[in-house]
Amino acid sequence: MTIARRQAIDAHRARRARPQETGLNEDVALTGGLGADATIDTVGVRAAVAALPGPQRQVLAEIYYRDRSVGETARILQIPPGTVRSRTFYGLRALRRALVARDAVA
Repeated sequence: MTIARRQAIDAHRARRARPQETGLNEDVALTGGLGADATIDTVGVRAAVAALPGPQRQVLAEIYYRDRSVGETARILQIPPGTVRSRTFYGLRALRRALVARDAVA
């Protein structure tokens, strides 16, 4: 088979596998604020982040809230990049566990 034929077959298969895109329905009213569930989720996430140990909270704030790289975070916090990665890993794991436990209780 030629390369062009295979590319055409791949493109055809990709169009069939991907769901059709839809436009914005003008009849649907867009809400400007957050719903009640979103507010509850926000409160839960903030509480879970506040419960993290300080070093993990700092690293997660730099990585996710301030959108910094591992290298930038390491330089700002004056710690090795490996420490940034491990604190990120353990911080996310603790956050996940706290949020799962919160859902199980609620």
